[in-house]
Amino acid sequence: MVFVAQSPSILKGIQVTHQVRFDAIEKDSQYVLTRIEQINPQGNLVCDVRDGCSSNPVSDRFRIKRFGSA
Repeated sequence: MVFVAQSPSILKGIQVTHQVRFDAIEKDSQYVLTRIEQINPQGNLVCDVRDGCSSNPVSDRFRIKRFGSA
C-alpha cells in the first residue's frame, strides 16, 4: 500500500526502519498523509514528526512517497 506525503517536511526525521502511526485521507484516488508519528516497539509514542524525532529502528509496513512523485 502506498501513502502520499504532500509536503516533504511531514517526513522529516522518519527512517525506513521506524514504526509509525498516521492519519490519511483519500484524495484523487490516493491516500494522502495528514499526520504521522513515530512510535517505539512497545506501541508508545516517541514523538510527533512535526517536532523532530529520535531514532528508534523497528520494521516498516507501508511505503510513503512525496506528493506528485511516481
